[in-house]
Amino acid sequence: MSESEARLLADHEALQFECELLRAEARRLVSMNRTLEAKLTLAEGESEALRGHITAMERSRPWRVAQLFRRFLGRKW
Repeated sequence: MSESEARLLADHEALQFECELLRAEARRLVSMNRTLEAKLTLAEGESEALRGHITAMERSRPWRVAQLFRRFLGRKW
């Protein structure tokens, strides 16, 4: 085997190794992305539920009465 063939073979092996490392990193990142998307979906659901509870609370009569008293006392949320 000539020197240039040996160099090409070494370059080829180095590139194969680098490609395998990149594929492994890509698989790890895809897995992480799926995990984060699932967590985001859960957080968005919880956020919607909390917004619903806050809206219901702010529309309730006791809340409105409490805010009326706060305005009379000089404090408003």
